[in-house]
Amino acid sequence: MNQERRSSLKVLIHSPYPIRTDYPSGVSSFIQEIIPFLEAQGCDVRTLGPTNKNRQSDRADYHLGNPVSIPVIETKIDAAVTFNKGRARQILEAVKPHIIISHEPGVPNSSHTLFSAIPKDENEKRIVPVVGQFHAGYPPHGIDALARAYTIAAKILRRPKFSYGIPTGLTMGYVNTIEKTLSGRIAVSNGTAQFWNEMFPGEYRVIYNGINVGFFNPDGPKLEKWEDGKKTIFFAGRHDGRKGLEYLLQAYASLRRVGFDALKLKLAGKGDMTERLKEIVKKEDIPDVEFLGVLSKEDLARAYRSADVVVAPSIGGEGFNRTIAEARSCGTLVVCTDIRGQNEAIGDDLYGFMARPFDSDSLATQINRVLSLPEEAAREIRVKSGQDVRERFAWKIIAGQHVAYYDEVLSKHGELPKWKIRRGPRIPLAGDVFVSDKLK
Repeated sequence: MNQERRSSLKVLIHSPYPIRTDYPSGVSSFIQEIIPFLEAQGCDVRTLGPTNKNRQSDRADYHLGNPVSIPVIETKIDAAVTFNKGRARQILEAVKPHIIISHEPGVPNSSHTLFSAIPKDENEKRIVPVVGQFHAGYPPHGIDALARAYTIAAKILRRPKFSYGIPTGLTMGYVNTIEKTLSGRIAVSNGTAQFWNEMFPGEYRVIYNGINVGFFNPDGPKLEKWEDGKKTIFFAGRHDGRKGLEYLLQAYASLRRVGFDALKLKLAGKGDMTERLKEIVKKEDIPDVEFLGVLSKEDLARAYRSADVVVAPSIGGEGFNRTIAEARSCGTLVVCTDIRGQNEAIGDDLYGFMARPFDSDSLATQINRVLSLPEEAAREIRVKSGQDVRERFAWKIIAGQHVAYYDEVLSKHGELPKWKIRRGPRIPLAGDVFVSDKLK
């Protein structure tokens, strides 16, 4: 697709999770950050996500479905549930997208409802190409036999012929709709591509998560109150089981016990494990641990710059972990666990400092190694690390790769969709969707 055709490219970005600013979410942050860089390349972008009770933190242009808390391995997700295909069709006709980017399309069930609402041409082909973007990585303990069996069964079993869908289960009808609708697939890392290819075989284009290197840079302000003579270990992210925070607490406590008194631990973010982590700190009397809550983007950048080391102790489930790249972009040393996805974000400069997952002793050893580096060696790593992020993960580069892939998908799909102008009254604005100003 040439630049003239792309200049009016209408992109609808769909998320099964709330697009919000008040809770740590990799998918939500990704969507919010890529938009201005897509727009800079001539795309007209609209976003679609579930409703959000906190209107001040809501960043979705349109809403489809209500978020329902769904427990998955070592975490919980708030995913949109809706069977209102008429509402989805109304939103599509309002936006008239040329291409749809659906994040985590396998998450039940708003993607299925949205895809089912896309009109078909005379050849039963959906008129709008859909790109699925996959973020999740391998679970902490791998793909168990039950999950594999469930996926196989979903492709074999027929669903009951209800008027529309069923509320539970990835039946063959559900899976087929998702797989047959996708014209392209993006994975945020090779690890993510490998994971999803085992579950749903296909061709995945690996495009890494992007980083706002202009914002996350080493030259901005720091948190002066952290400059108290003690070295700072910093974590940022959601507090759930897959993030490995208990191992970080154990590693930090062991360093303090063997005489590293000039240390402090700062934990940003929140989640289902926050209170449990606080209880561990209190019960085991671990000193100099502070829970910071969810930081603003500005304070997060200050925290990265102020930390002596950022630690990402995840035990699995990471597609990429942008925290690692953001910290490196700020010129901060990083210790992470050696799991798929994270080991693609860490870079050659810090690759040798990765710790074994599920191993607090290994984590403590690597934290100590990094904090004990001679200043000249540490400075050299910081400089090389930041340069690597700017060359590989800068949003301008990543967004360009996305747009190039959109062009590729659109070229294979054929001409841009022709949306018919519906005559007559609008569909009533009711049900499980409330509508933003852009639909009024």
